[in-house]
Amino acid sequence: MKRFLLWLLMVGSAAAAPGPDAPQAIGAFLNGVFPSATPGPTGSWAVVDAFPGVTFVDPVRMVKDPLSTAHVYVVCRSGEIWRMPFSPTATNADKVRVLDRRANTWGYWDAGMLSISFHPEFGKPGSPNRGYAYVFYQYLPQQNGNTNPEAPSYMRLSRFTMPDGAQVFDPASELVMIQQFDRHNWHSGGMSFFGPEGFLYLVVGDEGGSNDQYNVGQKFNNRLFAGILRIDVDRDPTRSHPIRHQPLQIDMPAGWEPSYTQGYYIPNDNPWQDPDSLYNVLEEFWSIGTRSPHSMTFDDETGEIWVAEVGQGTREEITIARWAGNHQWPYKEGFANGPNSKPSSLIGYEVPPIYDYPRSMGGCVIGGMVYRGTTHLGSLGGKYLFGDHNTKALYVLNRTEGQPVTSQYLASVNRTGGIKRGLAGISEGPDREPYFMELGDTGTDTGKILKLMRNGTPVPDPPLLLSQTGAFTDLANLTPRAGLIPYEVNSPLWSDGAEKLRWIAIPNNGTHDTPAEQVTYRETGAWDFPPGTVLVKHFAMPVDARNPSLIKPLETRFFVRAADGSYYGVTYRWNEAGTDAVLLADGASRDYTVTDAQGTTSTRRWDFP
Repeated sequence: MKRFLLWLLMVGSAAAAPGPDAPQAIGAFLNGVFPSATPGPTGSWAVVDAFPGVTFVDPVRMVKDPLSTAHVYVVCRSGEIWRMPFSPTATNADKVRVLDRRANTWGYWDAGMLSISFHPEFGKPGSPNRGYAYVFYQYLPQQNGNTNPEAPSYMRLSRFTMPDGAQVFDPASELVMIQQFDRHNWHSGGMSFFGPEGFLYLVVGDEGGSNDQYNVGQKFNNRLFAGILRIDVDRDPTRSHPIRHQPLQIDMPAGWEPSYTQGYYIPNDNPWQDPDSLYNVLEEFWSIGTRSPHSMTFDDETGEIWVAEVGQGTREEITIARWAGNHQWPYKEGFANGPNSKPSSLIGYEVPPIYDYPRSMGGCVIGGMVYRGTTHLGSLGGKYLFGDHNTKALYVLNRTEGQPVTSQYLASVNRTGGIKRGLAGISEGPDREPYFMELGDTGTDTGKILKLMRNGTPVPDPPLLLSQTGAFTDLANLTPRAGLIPYEVNSPLWSDGAEKLRWIAIPNNGTHDTPAEQVTYRETGAWDFPPGTVLVKHFAMPVDARNPSLIKPLETRFFVRAADGSYYGVTYRWNEAGTDAVLLADGASRDYTVTDAQGTTSTRRWDFP
């Protein structure tokens, strides 16, 4: 075999030990035990009806039920929120309307009821927050049937309460927290979520019109438009403070209430603070400079906030938002110059998009989520999915460090019908798979929820049991089969106290330097291994410091170089008896009891990928 540096492969020095100096023949993919491609669906992509028996009027979001993986909530632009079973056999008869604000919702174009976020303690017995959910919608004091986007309304964030034992929200419980007069109903934004620190994030657009005609895109001391807002709905005085400044008032129809904010505090670590009231800074802003951010999503594995923003006439853009960031509207539209000049004194720091695309590709970007599911893990894992309302196309971003970000076409959300039978939102289901909201015909009960599928023959999983892989001739003692080379790494990572063993199987015929077994070494970059190479990593936990021989096996992972040059990984979780391990189809956790040198026991949780 090709000799390579021993700072990666530190094998035994004895001549008979397996390794570069004593090659042992082994076939690709551990003698064909592992598939040559990522297990799972294959073939071309398509979009199918996820719930054939269910329809909605203008659905825009699907939200996980915080209390049950068997149900979801669906937000409809017209002013309704429904709860339904998360089942392909669900029917319209199974839906429950939990909130109805149609009489006061301006639900046309890209405005209306757009999001619901449940308090992190929703449903927790004894919590004062157990019934709270936060809804963003375009509020109209009285419905008048006017569909002109230049008809005024309010941008409103409200808290609603679901009483104990009830299945629906009490409409009389509404606490209006943000009421911002809005002269033009386009560019609402409106997506919200609770961050890991417990603060509520809400993204809003630039009030509408063209060319930032209301001059709010680069301001944080005017009104609550064009940025991401971050507030503390719990009003915790140890980390937040009361609202110091109110939005500026402007002329509005006679008899209409002024704009106001109430019922929350401002996080002390929001980027722009004005304790001395020198500039009337609206301290809710976490970032500024958005135009029409129809969607925003939080990736809980990386902590990144993704914003998909509809452009004016040139570019559509996708951005990873940052604290104190400036999204650059209106002096930039994507990477292109925008309609206005860049301010001489810039608020925050510039956060350009990571990707934009021209009108030749589409004209209304719809985000979006980072794929964290399992069905299409090999193809989509960790990638951002998005689409375009105008073209009805779905895409995935390819993002590799040091390389330009590119997109790949997947499929079309293309039912027969008018322009509004197109993509309106992308949401993550309880199964972590993507679901696509399709409006249907405006104002009619024809909207659908769709999902991805592939039409090829699936690549089968590897064996169900670790013992069936043949990786070890003696599982109890972890004796590796011929051809598995033990190795260590220079800088092993800490893994919650677990001990690790590693092996690698490079396909070879038992002799040195045949072309199929060459390893390409790079001093600073990734090494290239032949297709069919398999790396093995075993984790075990010492469970009693008083007896080092008591070690509990946790999991054994395999990382496989596929035939097309990509990699995929699988893990086997050991049973409680430590006699074998079972292939995991999804992530899992398990608690273990460990004992320290003084005999004190504690619980340690292990997360399986």
